[in-house]
Amino acid sequence: MKLHKVGVLAAVSILALTACNSTGGGSAAPSGSAAAGGQPAVCKDKKGTSATEIHVYSSLPRQGSNTEQTNTLVEQIKATLDGQKVGNFTIKYFDLDD
Repeated sequence: MKLHKVGVLAAVSILALTACNSTGGGSAAPSGSAAAGGQPAVCKDKKGTSATEIHVYSSLPRQGSNTEQTNTLVEQIKATLDGQKVGNFTIKYFDLDD
């Protein structure tokens, strides 16, 4: 279980630190994003207010026929990520309804 948490934290850290990276590289980018090496449109003018937190958002359907499965998934994500420390950063998890 501990190894699983380390893996999840590492993956989230990589995603959080590279999501708005202004340099090119990595995997193929979808259209309208940083395919030419620029910053993705979604990251333009985005600047966090916290120097000690990494915010992770999920937007999963919370209604309909899969509500129970989605609720279980969200609870597990929150239990795994929320409040965890990565270096000097604390992960804050926010659940949104799609």
